[in-house]
Amino acid sequence: MSIRLTADGVGKTRGSRKTLRDVTFSLEAGQHLVVFGSNGAGKTTLLRILAMLDKPTTGTVAVYEGESELDAVEARARMGFVTHAPQLYLDLTAEENLLLFARLYGVADAPARVTDLLDAVGLLHRRGDVVRGFSRGMTQRMAIARALVHDPDILLLDEVYSGLDPKGAEVVRSLVRRDAEHRIIVEVSHDFESGYADCTDVLLLERGRTEGIMSRDALTPDAMRTRYRQLFEGATS
Repeated sequence: MSIRLTADGVGKTRGSRKTLRDVTFSLEAGQHLVVFGSNGAGKTTLLRILAMLDKPTTGTVAVYEGESELDAVEARARMGFVTHAPQLYLDLTAEENLLLFARLYGVADAPARVTDLLDAVGLLHRRGDVVRGFSRGMTQRMAIARALVHDPDILLLDEVYSGLDPKGAEVVRSLVRRDAEHRIIVEVSHDFESGYADCTDVLLLERGRTEGIMSRDALTPDAMRTRYRQLFEGATS
């Protein structure tokens, strides 16, 4: 059955500051939403709420399979989340890390799945090396593999290409693209060029404000930048 992720009137207030204001959208498998915004725009807060790791002050987030709403535990089990922290055990090897997460998720034939992912991120030859010794780019590739180990229906990406060299970025992009038609992807970015490469839909976010999602095909990148500047000016006025 098809998977659907919805945000309905999501807002978040921290103290006197409104981090998010009335964010609403609905996404289905095959959609790749990129959320563009500057630092402090509310992007990471939105991702954490979508991941059900933080509660909105107003509004709701829900995951549906067909017409049935999943409970929070089941919904989180259907997600893969890449944050600024790699969420890896640094004193375990690359293979040990992925095997651990694969078994936690009950992945069938975990060794084969781990071998496939290590090969996909170009780290099969480092499978026996401790993650603590990996470079920033290698660790980021491991984080992507960790998030995908259970073949999630929903993939949440927080500035996933930040700090990667062109080769590393292409490896990560190739893995994100793989089977993308079968999952929902929500990616946050401040880089229009990189974010525009794969998305189907765009959400502009600044100081917690948004105008709702737009099809990538509705506006050129330059027109999207102009809309973003208008939103930024409105948010800071």
